[in-house]
Amino acid sequence: MLWTRRRFGVPVRAAVRSLMRRLGEEGVIVVVIWSGGFAGTGGTMRAALIPMISIRNRGAVVALSLCVFSGTALERGAFCQAVPEPVRVLTGAGESNGGKAAGLVPTEDSADKESLKKYQASEWAGRFFRKALAPFGEWKDVQKIGQVWCPKVEKGWSPYSVGDWVYTDLGWVWTGDEPFASIVYHYGRWARTKELGWVWVPGLDWSGGWVSFRYGANYVGWAPLPPSVDWEESRGVGVWVDKLGGLGPDHYRFCSVSNFGAEKVREKFIPVSGNAEAMRSTVNVTNIVRLGKTVAVTGLSHEIVSARSHFSVLPVPLRKEPNLRRYRELLSGVEGYPTVRRDGSVFLLAPEWRQFVDSGKAVKMGFDLEEEKVMKAANDPRWLEGKEAPADVAAEAKKAQEKKEVTVTVFSGWESVVGEGERKLRAKVAREVSGLDPVSFPAKQPSADDLPRF
Repeated sequence: MLWTRRRFGVPVRAAVRSLMRRLGEEGVIVVVIWSGGFAGTGGTMRAALIPMISIRNRGAVVALSLCVFSGTALERGAFCQAVPEPVRVLTGAGESNGGKAAGLVPTEDSADKESLKKYQASEWAGRFFRKALAPFGEWKDVQKIGQVWCPKVEKGWSPYSVGDWVYTDLGWVWTGDEPFASIVYHYGRWARTKELGWVWVPGLDWSGGWVSFRYGANYVGWAPLPPSVDWEESRGVGVWVDKLGGLGPDHYRFCSVSNFGAEKVREKFIPVSGNAEAMRSTVNVTNIVRLGKTVAVTGLSHEIVSARSHFSVLPVPLRKEPNLRRYRELLSGVEGYPTVRRDGSVFLLAPEWRQFVDSGKAVKMGFDLEEEKVMKAANDPRWLEGKEAPADVAAEAKKAQEKKEVTVTVFSGWESVVGEGERKLRAKVAREVSGLDPVSFPAKQPSADDLPRF
């Protein structure tokens, strides 16, 4: 147990020690920060300084959590489960909760190997995402969503717009030259906010594109999945996603079927003002499903769109590159993390974060998982010796603790359709999947003939 100051009453110390006894020495280390009197007297008790750190103790991983609770709650021995830092990463089903990633600290009730593996993967993926994307945008902590990345892009930009769709042995895959394309279009979710524009919420699972697809006689359209849409392998993401995810026409980008497959499909988009009408004349065909050790994006018929498109939509081999060093060699000096096209194949950086059970192996693959500055401060020997926090560490602690969440208005995508028009369009979307839900109608497994072979 690490204390930043020593002004604690006996009830507080007893409560924390009781908590630690329950968790055991291979449980959770709590770093407590004192910021005044007890709750009700103008102050609070916080344990919100140090981001998640994994250390070794007798061969077992010990988790150092990030948690916040009041002095009175602490006196009663209450414990608030942590949210992974430095970046909160969506790790699977049951994490919608308003879109905010759930804490995954292994506790007395959940300290099984799978949750610990997910906990580690979330930590390491978060460190990589933060460093990799920092040059191309800004990280912010947003209320009700969590930590998000805000890309530096031009006005009017939207996800899955600068690039094109290619058909591969894993179904549809979004490709693009943007320096963040290999990351933000294949992991995580997107939300559109009034204050920050489009923001990316990190996730662990790779896909050719986390989008909802719509198709009709005249149009093909796609929209980024919001944080409220969970990924559960047994159910996938199916045609019910528009209804359950509340996806409105403003979040879609539509083009005519004849223009689908254009290398610069952005130039073929219809005006957003026509999205409501395009949504009325299309149906949802989303089908994102677990396929072996990865995820396939099917549903939109390649046979039909390739026959109707004016552009070549020939299948191409996909090469998912989990090794960052080899991916860098393919880039030949190009900065960032774009899609690489070479020798008729598409290459994407695609680490399977859940497979990273050994940080040493990850480092050998080129991933820099070094702890950030405030994390390093947590290991300062002067703290471990029980002395007062040194000035530099205290300053970092104060800065981290005072960092405030940004309050934003999250758009649903229905803002341009109001009144009777909205009611009718929502009813139409609901009728498309009447009686269907993730349990009764999970995403369909593709047959051997549904995907190309190379």
